[in-house]
Order: sequence, then C-alpha cells, then structure tokens
Amino acid sequence: MQWYNHRLVTATCVYAATGSLLPTLFACQGSIFPDSIEGHNYDSEWKKKHRTKSHYWPFYLVPVVLCAFYLKTMVLPWSVNEWLVWFQNDSFNCIVSGVIYAVMWGSIGALCHIAEDFFCGGVPLINPNERVGVRLFKVATPQEYRISFGLMIFFMAIAFFRFHY
Repeated sequence: MQWYNHRLVTATCVYAATGSLLPTLFACQGSIFPDSIEGHNYDSEWKKKHRTKSHYWPFYLVPVVLCAFYLKTMVLPWSVNEWLVWFQNDSFNCIVSGVIYAVMWGSIGALCHIAEDFFCGGVPLINPNERVGVRLFKVATPQEYRISFGLMIFFMAIAFFRFHY
C-alpha cells in the first residue's frame, strides 16, 4: 500500500475501535513507520530488503504489550483538556505516561501497516527474512484504491453505529 492509504485505513480502523482522536493520530503516524525506516532509495537493493526486518510484527507487538502493562493501572484521559489538567497537577507522570501512550498507539499503527501489507504482497511471519502473504492487489493500482476506500467506508460505518447512533 501507499503511505497515504496506510494512514487513512489505519486511522479509520483505530477511530472505529476507540472513538478517540488522540490514539487515532498516534496510530496514523505509526502506520508509516515500517516503510519510513527503510529509506527512500527505491533501487533493486531496497526491493530485496523491503518488507523484511522492518515489517517483522514482534518488533511492534512487544512495545504494545509492555506499554499496555505499564498503563493498565492508570486511568488515562481521552480528551486534550483532561490531559492539560493532569499536566498541571502531575507533569512528570503526565509526560512519561503520554510518551508511553504515544509509543503504544504508534506501535499499534505499525501493526496495522503490517496487516495491510499482508494483503498486497507479503510480510515476515516466523522468519524476518521470509515474506508470507496474499496478493489481493498491486501497489498503486486502481484495485488498491478501491480496497482502501472500501475498508475506510467499512470502518467509518462501524464508528458511526458505535458512537453516533
């Protein structure tokens, strides 16, 4: 998938799951991380390494689990105003928890990216150097846009019925 489709599909998915803009924004940014750490030199050497170690899901699942474990004892605010009140009262814990919260949702965004790439070529499943997946479409084709648009509509419908109906 192209980066903007990763962002849009991930954002609608996370919003449908949470109904909150803050995790949606962090996950949206995290959804391009696996590709962005590979660089932008799209030569044959890059293609050999693309979707290998940078797309290995345990690298992103471990931070999610560790961050969730840390945050499980805390009741985190969902709105920006509640974060500001918390910051005024306990700035150190607010900053630490905020960073951990951002890392957790960014890692969830990266996991969404990997799941999305599973359907357009392949990603490492067991071995970080071997790709496994289903190729439903080629990147940058009309089929990618149709599938991305369909997924966004699906997730927006879920969000609508969960939070607005």
